[in-house]
Amino acid sequence: VYPSTAFGIRIDYPQDWSIEEKESLTEITGPEEGALDPYREHVSLYIAFPTDDFGLAPYQYVDALEREYPGVFVSGPLLGTTDGGFPYFVVALPITDGEVLVRAFIQGNGRIYTLVGVFARGARLKEYLSLMDAMIASIK
Repeated sequence: VYPSTAFGIRIDYPQDWSIEEKESLTEITGPEEGALDPYREHVSLYIAFPTDDFGLAPYQYVDALEREYPGVFVSGPLLGTTDGGFPYFVVALPITDGEVLVRAFIQGNGRIYTLVGVFARGARLKEYLSLMDAMIASIK
């Protein structure tokens, strides 16, 4: 469990992942998987902007992504609530031939928190997407 006094929340993450606090964000990085897979999956947590309401933001964000990446399938917005009762929405899209971007916006404490995961496509992608889901759900 990572308790962030700067962000006013806590989030669960895997024991074998590392945490690095930076000035305006926190990096949560997966372990090295060996010489044949040097890519390290990572998730960034930061405060996107102060607000009390999403409004139409989930749909406006998806529209903006679809304009920015024409022809790329944007999955979402998927709407839900964390274990701590914070509403959230998630979008996902391929950003390169080898990577998938997953971005969650979580509303709580009068702020919008953003959790961004960048994951390599491959055999473990489904596992990493499930991990991201669990991290989002754990936010309190």
